[in-house]
Amino acid sequence: KNRFTVALALGEAETLRRIIHTRRVTKKPLVDGGDTEIALRIVPASNVLLDQTSGFKEAQAEFMRQRNFQCLRFFDSDLHYGDQDLNVVLRSLHVSPEKVRQAYFLQIIACRRRARQRWE
Repeated sequence: KNRFTVALALGEAETLRRIIHTRRVTKKPLVDGGDTEIALRIVPASNVLLDQTSGFKEAQAEFMRQRNFQCLRFFDSDLHYGDQDLNVVLRSLHVSPEKVRQAYFLQIIACRRRARQRWE
């Protein structure tokens, strides 16, 4: 089976969690006629598992979980990485040239700074 990692906004995650709970009570699959299973994790809280569908199974390889977690931290402009975490990010994003990764990171940081400015 294929696995995908998707970053969600808080509102989207809340909606999915509500669907998970509703479907669990009614004993229906997440998607009618499908076998889709999901888990919701909180990246800023060290990737803690928040909720999951009853049939969700963790990825067997710890590296897959770490890769997804560390890349989401990078996409979220996290600045603090341990040596092992940094190696995971670099191994995962090595196909993107360093200048492209740097430009992306700086643009995201600039957006966050603008969003915090008070426009009074």
